[in-house]
Amino acid sequence: MSTASMIIFACSLFTKLTTSENVTTNCTGIDDKIMMITVYFLYQAQRYYCSQYDVPYKDWRIIEYIQDQIKRHLNCSVVNFQEFVHNYYKNRINCTEYFDEWFENIGFDDILDKNSCNFRDDLDIYNDLTTFAAYLRNRSISQENYTRMIISAMCNLDQAHDEFYRSKSKYKAKRDDFLKYVIKILSTTQVNHSIESFLIQQVQERPEFKNWIPDRYLLKILQCYIQNGYLNISINLLLKSSDKISDVTVLYQMLAPYMYLVGFISIGMIIIVFLHNIYGILKRDNVIHYQGDDFNWIVKGKYIPNTI
Repeated sequence: MSTASMIIFACSLFTKLTTSENVTTNCTGIDDKIMMITVYFLYQAQRYYCSQYDVPYKDWRIIEYIQDQIKRHLNCSVVNFQEFVHNYYKNRINCTEYFDEWFENIGFDDILDKNSCNFRDDLDIYNDLTTFAAYLRNRSISQENYTRMIISAMCNLDQAHDEFYRSKSKYKAKRDDFLKYVIKILSTTQVNHSIESFLIQQVQERPEFKNWIPDRYLLKILQCYIQNGYLNISINLLLKSSDKISDVTVLYQMLAPYMYLVGFISIGMIIIVFLHNIYGILKRDNVIHYQGDDFNWIVKGKYIPNTI
């Protein structure tokens, strides 16, 4: 039994032991809520659940654990829960088109902080799932159909969150590269129209930024910088940082010859002292601590017997 399976089994057992009363009510009319809990716990258990070949409903441990969670959160039970999940897997609907539309118009607001044009510190995938489900309902999609879309919705969210953390790890370097490019463009190119639209066009057309286009986070956050007035602030901060680096570099170049000279002299003195100690070229008196009546006398030279 794997570690994950052992954890799931233990959690399932704990849930059963801590349930104060048996749930006998059958769940009716809430298939969407049941499937949202199901895919969320499949995600939490790190099960493969998105491919057409994945059959997580055959794992009795995870199915039993999810069923216990449904009883706990919805206060009802599903008759033949394994077959229930199997039917939704068999009849699921791909919702990627709806998801991309939602993500472009709404989802980014939960993932990117538009006030600072930066990534949020953390994400709540279940909250995003409920928000997307509400979006589907508002599109006049029937409950049956949008419930069949929930597996696809969770898979899209899972992928989007993975992209988020990958983009976040390389964001600062990409942003600085972009700002350096902007400084270069503004100093060498005559812009005859809106600087914002010009820069967005550059990001979308320049070969060096082509690999940014598939990364919807980086492109969106750079557009946020351009459109929200943060561009000038960021450029000034980058220029100040560059000036400080330049000042340090100039100071180092000025002091370098003297530092080398001091270094060579110090090394030479160490070598001379080392040779003198080995070959006796430099003689050093031994220091003898002689115990007097009330004092410790320090006497240089050879041992002097006590004559007092």
